Amino acid sequence: MLSNWMTENPTVVAPGTTVADARARFDGFRHLAVSKAGLVGYLHASDLHEAPDDAAVWEVGFHSPMTVPEDVSLDAALQRLRSSRHDALWVLDGEERLVGVFTEHDAARVAAERLDPSILVDSVATAHPEVIGPNRTVAQARAALARLWVRHLPVVEDGALLGVLSWRDLEGVSSGATVRDLCDPAPVTARWNHSVREVAQQMVDRRIGAVPILDEDGALSGIITRIDLIRAVLAVQEVS
Repeated sequence: MLSNWMTENPTVVAPGTTVADARARFDGFRHLAVSKAGLVGYLHASDLHEAPDDAAVWEVGFHSPMTVPEDVSLDAALQRLRSSRHDALWVLDGEERLVGVFTEHDAARVAAERLDPSILVDSVATAHPEVIGPNRTVAQARAALARLWVRHLPVVEDGALLGVLSWRDLEGVSSGATVRDLCDPAPVTARWNHSVREVAQQMVDRRIGAVPILDEDGALSGIITRIDLIRAVLAVQEVS
């Protein structure tokens, strides 16, 4: 059941909450529920980065939530995440009260616990991913992520992997800044013959959404994301 895997009691703000207060409530979380006598939407931290501190959340706007009942199966919840552009499902009880949230991070936890260690990266990861150069601006990176409908781009210079850029790295960053300034100088990487379960555990521990795959020569040749982990779990018949 999904209730065994969701994050309980997610942080909630009212539509009249100021942007400054809402920013403070994120406190390391990626999603913030907006409720007024029931769930009406949710926010990402990036939704607030250019808004005035004294503006109200409802003035900024928020996203329509994708909801599921708390007795939904894990399999059904994973299928909804895989087939949607949402990265979170909001969980309601029988009285339509918000009781939890199930995110792609929670899905990675499922993969780290449920997948057989014999399942290898080469059966799951995407080969030859799109990349971005380190001298590209944040504005160009945002445009590329939107155009490709992806959340992560490996950063490559002269064939060498410098890091992975995610939409979260761009939150609150000036549009003129360069990608180079946002890269992790020591990104987590994997090889095609590594266990997907081990990679999933790294993603959970480091709270990252993607891991680049290197070939035998150490060059970038693929990427594995949380969506790939969801597909791997759904391929297992014993999900419940």
